[in-house]
Amino acid sequence: MSNSGGYFDADLAFPGCKATNTQQNSNYFALSAVATVSIPRPGVWTFGVVSDDGFQLSIDDKIVGQHESTRTQAASLIPVKFEESGPHLVELIYFEGSGGADLELCVAEGR
Repeated sequence: MSNSGGYFDADLAFPGCKATNTQQNSNYFALSAVATVSIPRPGVWTFGVVSDDGFQLSIDDKIVGQHESTRTQAASLIPVKFEESGPHLVELIYFEGSGGADLELCVAEGR
């Protein structure tokens, strides 16, 4: 992150970027983060992606949300209905153009 202040504490520079602290910008890069998320019960769960610039969020190899162009720091809320509890594969792809850089991901039950 190179914007000042995200929604969550402990802002860190992006891995591999030249920024040595969160106030310096690194431009024109992309990253992919893959994880398994355990959903404790079926139902609707909302994924929040905060980004400056674009992203694509996939769950179990299906694209569920994306922002395809540059933007200033903004949040996208993506409700996803899970028919089954248990582990689900989550992949978040992010790209940074220029200016501020920010990426956060969260999930909570409900809409």
